[in-house]
Amino acid sequence: MSSHSLSNKYRKNILILIIFFICVFIRLYNFNGNDLWYDELLSYWIADPNIDWSATISRNLEFNHGSQIAFTIILKFFFKIFGYDPDLSRLVSILFGILTFPLLLILNKKIKNNNSTILLLFLFTLNSYLISYDHELRSYSFVVFIFTLNLIFFINLYKKNRLFDYVFFSLVNLIGLVNHSFFAIIIFSEFIFLLLSYNNKNIIIRFLIFQIVVIIFFYLISIKSLLSQIQIDQFWIQKVNVKFLIDYYFSRFFSSKLLGTIYLITFFSVVYFNFKEFFKKNSLFNLLLIIIFFSYLIPLLYQFIKIPILTDRYIIFVVIPILLIISHGVYKLNNSKLKKLFIILLCFFTFGDAILKIQKKEITKPEFKESLKYISKSNTNDVLIEGNIVQYNLLKNYFRSINNQMVFLNEVDGDDKKLFWHLCYLSINLKSKCQKPAVKNQILKIDSKNFHLVSINLYKIQ
Repeated sequence: MSSHSLSNKYRKNILILIIFFICVFIRLYNFNGNDLWYDELLSYWIADPNIDWSATISRNLEFNHGSQIAFTIILKFFFKIFGYDPDLSRLVSILFGILTFPLLLILNKKIKNNNSTILLLFLFTLNSYLISYDHELRSYSFVVFIFTLNLIFFINLYKKNRLFDYVFFSLVNLIGLVNHSFFAIIIFSEFIFLLLSYNNKNIIIRFLIFQIVVIIFFYLISIKSLLSQIQIDQFWIQKVNVKFLIDYYFSRFFSSKLLGTIYLITFFSVVYFNFKEFFKKNSLFNLLLIIIFFSYLIPLLYQFIKIPILTDRYIIFVVIPILLIISHGVYKLNNSKLKKLFIILLCFFTFGDAILKIQKKEITKPEFKESLKYISKSNTNDVLIEGNIVQYNLLKNYFRSINNQMVFLNEVDGDDKKLFWHLCYLSINLKSKCQKPAVKNQILKIDSKNFHLVSINLYKIQ
């Protein structure tokens, strides 16, 4: 190897290391800038280390319909080791976001080791959408991590056909399926790829045998959650409309209409200009395109059969194949001017978007801590939490971690409480303002304060 090639390799490794440090920094920076919101409160409450495992599984089945159980188990172990602290909880999601970086480096080399590595890692590191879910106490960053691991083992078994790869690939798939049923789309897509490539009959047979075993174990472990999910007749997700056909969630995956449009145009352009290579029988880019295609198609079909289930965060894993196709496809372009144009546009606007998001420090979630801080300065620590028993338990559990000096109530006894705060989480109640609490005695409002998605009012019982 010449000294020039060694020097280039050294510079490339240094650049990768710098991007990795940026990846770590940007995911740790201000990760607790927002308080937990309703879905995160559920994750925090379900993974309570002070309750037994059967209670955790029961809560998860009731409120998550059995999904993200693998993430919940990891989270519960984390709380047992490091303490039940909401300020530490998001570090679990951040860890999986950071660990995806080296996996992506490995995956990129297995697909095609070329100059696209730096661009791929740069676009991944500064993707505001992925960062936002790394800063959320839900399983989405874990899904991206486990999906990337899945692709690595799948490519290994496809190229080498070793028993070792089938075993680890199947273990990863079982974890992915137990965590979220959408992982079945990925496995199905990989099977379709094997059928289309039909390189080795032995690989297809082995694949089927191992995945049938995975499905059997998944069925035994998750039968209750599967039945719970199948029985859902009404869901919060809206029907996909015509606008979806213009955007395909790219404005969500890349955090703005402008950036989403740039990525969408780039994606379709590189697929068009590299059509022959990407759609070759044994091309791994064909695999990535199949995964993207079925990730949209299968949930769309379910909408016509039963209820809408397609939303951007449920298929968050497609961001990885999209970035792989774009980064590789751009570097494969023969037109050097077009190649430079795409690289400059992608890097400039992605970097700009990440910087704006850091500087803006936007409050998007309920300001519970500020609300409790305001209450703590008053003459009473009694707080009436508006909502049903589930909402009350979620908020009380979280609030006690923030301030254990306060008394949290779901009813007011007029004989005992002469002064109390009434707290409303407006996102839960879907109200523009806090309603007057229904109590037996006459009450007089003597103070009021609104925070983002939280309203608090101080009442005196007359």
